Amino acid sequence: MLAACALLVSACKQHAAPPPNTYNNDTVAFFPVQDYLRAQIKSIDSVPYFMYRLTVTDDKKDSATITREQFNEATQVFTRFNIAEPAIKKYYSESVFGDQSTNSYTISYTTNNKDLPVQRIDVLLKPEDQKVKRIFITTMENRNDSSIVTRLGWKQNESCTINTSISHKGKNSNTQTTLVWNGQN
Repeated sequence: MLAACALLVSACKQHAAPPPNTYNNDTVAFFPVQDYLRAQIKSIDSVPYFMYRLTVTDDKKDSATITREQFNEATQVFTRFNIAEPAIKKYYSESVFGDQSTNSYTISYTTNNKDLPVQRIDVLLKPEDQKVKRIFITTMENRNDSSIVTRLGWKQNESCTINTSISHKGKNSNTQTTLVWNGQN
């Protein structure tokens, strides 16, 4: 009887999901993604840019000029999460490598914890001065019976992209919104 209980407990343990990895990175200074993006958004308010939005939902395209208020509301998604908070930081692994295909240094933050909304952040830095070229953020959320994957892209001093894919009961919907403020795209 005792052996059967031990076998049952052992079998249950084998089928339990493994706990998410944690990393001892208390002393690692993560790139200040949230602070950088907030500073970029704030600097846009100080220059009289012509701003517009390009939206593609499934196969339908639309474009429109936008106000600063609309821009600020749309870009809140970029500063919503902070992986450098001590309670969350331990679930992220940092890696840095030189990427010849993009001519940049890439700092990547990844997690295997599917309960965290931010799954990956990539910061691309210029090799000559280590200034930001681009930032990419991938988030994943489950709401009721829908799965939402958002891919965010920020191009320094030019534009940002919000690509949202929603899966709901076997149906997929994709929306890509690009906000341009420096007119170089």
